[in-house]
Amino acid sequence: MEKRLLLFLNNETVPPTNHSSEQAMRWSVVFRKVTHGFCSDWGAELFAQVWSLVNTARRQSISAFQAIPHALASHQSEWLLS
Repeated sequence: MEKRLLLFLNNETVPPTNHSSEQAMRWSVVFRKVTHGFCSDWGAELFAQVWSLVNTARRQSISAFQAIPHALASHQSEWLLS
């Protein structure tokens, strides 16, 4: 466990903090504060899922316009199979 926690000491491509992840989430926190939160649980859940999808796509250099239809098609296929 300690070896993985201290990986950044031996590998300079590994950052010593999770700052980039925190910065990626920052705008969603500001959005929530400006809009005074969500009025429903499903609205908050939907926002979190879409934000996660778009941010993951961005980190993989995929357009949100490509990622969203792909995710919806995958979800629909899973739903039809269940």
